[in-house]
Amino acid sequence: MQNNPGSNDNSRLFAEKISRLSSNQKLGNIGTLVNATILMFIQWWQIDHQILYAWLGLVFLVISTRSWIAKEFNRRNIGPDQLNFWRNLLVSGIFASGFVWGLAGVLLFPRSSITHQMFTAFTIGGMVAGASAVFSAFSSSFFAFSLPAMLPIIFNSLSFQDSIHLGMSVMLILFLILMGATSLRNSRVIEASIKLAFEKQGLAEYLTQAKDRAESINLKLQDEVNERRRIEAELERHQKQLEYKVQNRTAELQERNTELQYEINERARMEAALRESEERYRLLIENTIVGILLIKDQKIIFANTFVSMLSGYGVDEILGLPFIDFVHPDDRELAVANHIRRLKGESFTDTYSIRLLSKSGEVYWLEVSAVLLHYDGAPAILVFMRDISRQRKLESQLFQSEKMASIGQLAAGVAHEINNPVGFVNSNLHTLAGYQKDMHELIGRYRKSLEEISNALGPEARGPISEKINDIQRWEADIDLGYMLEDCPLLINESQDGLNRIRKIVMDLKDFAHPGEEGRQMIDINHSIESTLNIVWNELKYKAEVIKDFGQVQDIEGYPQQLNQVFMNLLINAAQAITEKGQIRIQTGEADGEVKIAISDTGCGISPENLGKIFDPFFTTKPVGKGTGLGLNVSYNIIQKHNGTIKAASKVGEGTVFTILLPVHTA
Repeated sequence: MQNNPGSNDNSRLFAEKISRLSSNQKLGNIGTLVNATILMFIQWWQIDHQILYAWLGLVFLVISTRSWIAKEFNRRNIGPDQLNFWRNLLVSGIFASGFVWGLAGVLLFPRSSITHQMFTAFTIGGMVAGASAVFSAFSSSFFAFSLPAMLPIIFNSLSFQDSIHLGMSVMLILFLILMGATSLRNSRVIEASIKLAFEKQGLAEYLTQAKDRAESINLKLQDEVNERRRIEAELERHQKQLEYKVQNRTAELQERNTELQYEINERARMEAALRESEERYRLLIENTIVGILLIKDQKIIFANTFVSMLSGYGVDEILGLPFIDFVHPDDRELAVANHIRRLKGESFTDTYSIRLLSKSGEVYWLEVSAVLLHYDGAPAILVFMRDISRQRKLESQLFQSEKMASIGQLAAGVAHEINNPVGFVNSNLHTLAGYQKDMHELIGRYRKSLEEISNALGPEARGPISEKINDIQRWEADIDLGYMLEDCPLLINESQDGLNRIRKIVMDLKDFAHPGEEGRQMIDINHSIESTLNIVWNELKYKAEVIKDFGQVQDIEGYPQQLNQVFMNLLINAAQAITEKGQIRIQTGEADGEVKIAISDTGCGISPENLGKIFDPFFTTKPVGKGTGLGLNVSYNIIQKHNGTIKAASKVGEGTVFTILLPVHTA
């Protein structure tokens, strides 16, 4: 045995490490097959089956290739000059396995379910943790597996650009670094253990040789006492060397034990850190200001503290109750419909608003979002709820404030519209009074003449009678009695029309200015636009020709006063965009279950740099004091509230068109 290992010992060490790497292929293949099967089963309802089959096929191909490489290595008599080739071949198979798991981080990473994303990350992390033990004979073999396995899922998580996936990416990077350090430590431990085994083998051979020599010496002791003493002295010297080596090896073993104890302590520390992390997540869920529910079979199986605080019920009281019991009766149909659609996997608006009834009867507005997942082998819905009661109240106040500001701008025009019919009604009534006075005077003359005729009954009175009759006829001609009798009904009808116009304008103004009711109503869009036009007509008639192109549309469900506010804002903006005289066109129609309203103008248009900001709050291009910058933002929020969309297209100098799409049946 040599005290200082030479190149031959290095070759033996290299060969032994390759042998261990080859023997661990079977364990790695088993782990790959088991985890791939579990991952495929978990993702079965999330990932396209063709992708799953293709990925599993790659897994089997890599397993088969690695098994063949290991089998060929064990079957052949490998020379020292071939060790590098077989080491690279084994590492290449490990790299292929890591690449396949890296594909799982992209192909089996469903964007719609963070639970399944975390399971995929957990599975790949488990494979990397196993690789830190199984493939640590060479540190390069571990990194050949872990880097292609972990980097794709890390970059894929970063692509979501939200806090949860950012945290997941950071945790995966830290995990990869930790496993890399563990693999390097394991590699050093494995190399040290192999060297120690070689040294123990050399020591055993040395002791065998010493024993043989001792037996040979014992045979000669009978004849050669002096030689025996010399040999005994030599044996004593060798014994001291042996004790010295044993002491050295014992110290090395103690050092290795210390390292193992450190690793055990480190693992305990990591487990404690994991428990601490779980406790932090529990505290986060329990102390967040977002309500969290887990609903299975339409019953609540988990609720956090915020839900208990908001509803007024204890957590134990909530569990097992139907979730619909906590929903306002007017919103239950909407909540159940969305719950069923989510269970079916249908795609629709991620968030919607409903009202919650607390134990005390208080009503809270909630913004709800939900995620479909599987819990205990059955579909369940994870619900996140945010209290927006204060926001709804502020939006209502802001909406009414903006409406009142708009009504103030229209006050002068409305007064003018009211004064016009009142003026000609008063004029007509004055004329009618004059006609009536003349008719009364004529009737008086008729009566006086008839009285005189009655007193003149003799033949001598015929002359005066004829004169009186002629006098009456002249008077009728002077006052044009026939025209008066024809004109009086026309004047009365015209006066009635004017009064009807006054009543309609005042009623439309009253309906428009009254705060919107909370209840939803069926709305005739064409009628709403007509009503709004009556209110804003004085703002439009001097600036633009209004062209109405109304189509046949179904009634929609919503808040009529709020939609009137949208139409008014768009019509006034269109009029203000026209500098001299132009056109405003209003088109309505229906297609694909949606009502379409397009309001276009031939005004100055909107520049491209401002077009993307027009719906931002407080953004306005009008001079100071001419606009609040809230009109289009309020309109945008109202359309969003109706689950619709509003878009603007414009060219500078040519005009602007606003297009609104509203679903016939809102959800």
